[in-house]
Amino acid sequence: MTLRRYGIPGALAALLVTAGTASAQFHPIEPYVGFGAGQSRFDTDGGTFGPLARTDDDKDFAWRLFTGTRMWSFVGIELGYIDFGEITANPTGKADAKGIDLVAVGFLPLFAQGIHGFDVFVKAGAYWWDGSARNLLPGADLDDDDGFDWTAGLGLQYTFGGIGAGRLGVRAEWQRYNDIFDSVDNDVWMGSVVWQF
Repeated sequence: MTLRRYGIPGALAALLVTAGTASAQFHPIEPYVGFGAGQSRFDTDGGTFGPLARTDDDKDFAWRLFTGTRMWSFVGIELGYIDFGEITANPTGKADAKGIDLVAVGFLPLFAQGIHGFDVFVKAGAYWWDGSARNLLPGADLDDDDGFDWTAGLGLQYTFGGIGAGRLGVRAEWQRYNDIFDSVDNDVWMGSVVWQF
């Protein structure tokens, strides 16, 4: 095919066919859902449970359910619900917390071949936390409370296959949740499964 033979209409038709093929292979907006599980660590100090108590266990099982949308491969937005688990003190004292986070996610694609892809990502945003504390000694910094603060994290994601109309992926990530109970930071290390539509 030449432009001289078919003219501008023919060239435009060829361009539309090419663009249609490319758009079928590249989806500018990709919604996804996921579930993650791992370990949370509450950054407690000597006054968290009061001067007469010490933190007995500052780590626990944590899980997160999330949904989001990835746009143009490089940026996305994500909404998640997380259960941070529970920490305990000796001789007495317990505290647990949950949260809802909303973050912007920046993706850096390192590898892409067909339906397979490998990305580094960073995320930052805000979250609402709800904490519960009980059986505390006098002078403890903790109390039943809730509030808003910032959260940020980074991780790796590998998308390795398709099932039907979707793609399956896995993540390994770390995320910091600042000032739960207004004074206790929480670091979460988590592995997640992601289903991308």
